[in-house]
Amino acid sequence: PPTHSAAPRDVHSLHPLAKMSEMEIAWDHLDKKRFYVYGPSLFLCVRALVYPAQLLKTRLQSEHGRSRGTFELAKSVVRTEGVRGIYRGFASNTLGLIPSQLYITTYEWVRNQYAGRFPHHSAVWANAVGGGMAALSSQALLVPVDRVTQLLMIQTGHRGDKNALQIVAHIARREGVRGFYKGFTASLLTYLPSNAIWWSAYGAFADVLLGLGADASPAPAAVEPAMTGPGTRGGRAVAGAVGPEDKPAAAADGFASIQWRALVLRAVAGGLAGATAGVLCNPLDTIRVRMQVEGEGTMVSVARTLVQEEGWAGSLTKGMSARVLSMAPSSVLMITVYEIVKRLSLRDDVLLS
Repeated sequence: PPTHSAAPRDVHSLHPLAKMSEMEIAWDHLDKKRFYVYGPSLFLCVRALVYPAQLLKTRLQSEHGRSRGTFELAKSVVRTEGVRGIYRGFASNTLGLIPSQLYITTYEWVRNQYAGRFPHHSAVWANAVGGGMAALSSQALLVPVDRVTQLLMIQTGHRGDKNALQIVAHIARREGVRGFYKGFTASLLTYLPSNAIWWSAYGAFADVLLGLGADASPAPAAVEPAMTGPGTRGGRAVAGAVGPEDKPAAAADGFASIQWRALVLRAVAGGLAGATAGVLCNPLDTIRVRMQVEGEGTMVSVARTLVQEEGWAGSLTKGMSARVLSMAPSSVLMITVYEIVKRLSLRDDVLLS
């Protein structure tokens, strides 16, 4: 009589990180050569799409006194500087792709190590620790790029504006090497909590959304235990049952449907995480931007000046709408591209299995 094959292992027993979702792809599953080719190429496209919002955010946060609205500033930039104005400093910003690869490598490695050492901890903690350590490791390379890019961003296309090399020479001449790390402490105090909040919020939102998606959708036939004998179940023939020769196609269709559903839900989770981190860490980001643009003052003195000029409410929300408009869509794009890159980079033996 037909019998069940050996029961498949529970996916949740394979690795602690698998608990995050049925479609989690582990760092060990990736072909690193593919990953480091696909990643920078696709993330360059993401940077090009979200850069205008970052430029507007930087200009709003660096302004003293009452700020213009985000859309009012956008119209002003395009009217006075042309479309090129909203991409001012973009070439320098692309240098950030290098530390970005260090960032994501650190995140995945630390998260994987944390989950292995503390298998009973929530995956939210693995995400938070991985995100914080990733930010810490990459800031040494990102802060100099950020400072040069921000000084380019606030220029308005008039005579006397400097290019990237002139700005680098100016900082080196007036402030030395330390000048490139102006606002480094503020950057750490901004990006460590921001990234920890982002990744933990993303994991939490993804858990909820993937759980809702799983509840709303029937399980694909591909996950049912295999039967020996075509068209049989429990020893009886079943009309329309999938035979062994059709199993690969059925499995591929079921796998693909879960993949795309999970990808969309992860994109939504990324947007929600971006908005959450953008709101909670906005005051620290405003202080960081002002320190790097103006090149003087401490975090305390800059924060004091900000409160004096804007009041408590204004200092908390300075540039917040532009920051959320930058972080939420960029988070959707980033996590979508990242999940696609991971799928494109799966090792051949993992795909075959």
